[in-house]
Amino acid sequence: MTQVIGSFAGEESLQADDLYFQSARQIAPLSREEEAVMLERVARGKQEQMVACPDARVLAEAKAARDRLVEGFQGLVIASAERAMSQGFCSFELMDLVQEGNLGLLQAIDSYDLALGYPLRALASVCIRHALGNAWRERDGYVKLWPADVRDMRNIKRVQERFAREHGCLPTIQQVAQELGLPVSRVFDLFAARRSRQGPA
Repeated sequence: MTQVIGSFAGEESLQADDLYFQSARQIAPLSREEEAVMLERVARGKQEQMVACPDARVLAEAKAARDRLVEGFQGLVIASAERAMSQGFCSFELMDLVQEGNLGLLQAIDSYDLALGYPLRALASVCIRHALGNAWRERDGYVKLWPADVRDMRNIKRVQERFAREHGCLPTIQQVAQELGLPVSRVFDLFAARRSRQGPA
């Protein structure tokens, strides 16, 4: 009897997930104009939270706008989660990855700065990707790498080996970054990730 109940529970969970994905894919995407309005309302809500007696109407509009932005970007979250599954996140359920991706999306919405003028989608893509990557790393307790990270690490190693042959010493992070045309911060992060994978000396 327990097994049957468990089976029903599992089937209900799968059905609920299927309904979620079906409904999410039917949601109309945000137009640029609607996105701009929603972001302005969220920004006003942030400002209103700082005053002594915030206007409840402004806060309610900000919450509704935030919810609409999350709803409008579900297609991006689901696509990012599906891409992660295809890249080896096989120990996760797709719905778990979607939830992690939504945390990244919320971070993007809450940290978005209207004054900078770049599209929210660009920031959301980065934050969703980072949220998925962090979930993957935390699952096994050590740093895993995206395919692009592995490629750049190989290129760094190639530069180091060539530099050592030609100069008798290893290049600095700045020299590696200049050679590969990468930001110094990117090379620094890759060095840190490599050390984390190798463990303590």
